[in-house]
Amino acid sequence: MLTKLKGFLLLLPAIVFEAIALYSLKAIGNTYLANLTMIVLILISYVFLALCLKYIALSVAYSIWEIAGLILIFLISIFVFHEHMSVKEIIGVGLGFIGIVLVIVGEKH
Repeated sequence: MLTKLKGFLLLLPAIVFEAIALYSLKAIGNTYLANLTMIVLILISYVFLALCLKYIALSVAYSIWEIAGLILIFLISIFVFHEHMSVKEIIGVGLGFIGIVLVIVGEKH
C-alpha cells in the first residue's frame, strides 16, 4: 500500500509540471522563451512520470496523468484566463474525472 502511495505522490508533480508547461505557452506567448520553458517543464513532468512507474502500472499512471492534467488545464483556463466553456466541455471534463476515479478504484492491489 505504501508503494502505491509513493507512486501517486510522484505522479502529482508530473501532473502539475505538465499543466504549468501548457499554461506557460499562453501566459508567456508564442515566443522562444515560452517554447523553451514548456520543453523543460514537460521533461521534468516525464521524469516524475517515469519515477512513478516503479510503483504504479503504466496504463494507470498514464491515464491519470493525462486526465488529471486535462482537468487542471481546464481549471486554469477558466480561473486564470477567464475562458468560457460550453456545457458539453464541462460534461466531458466531468466524465474524465469519473474515468480517473474508476481507473484508481479498478486497479488491482
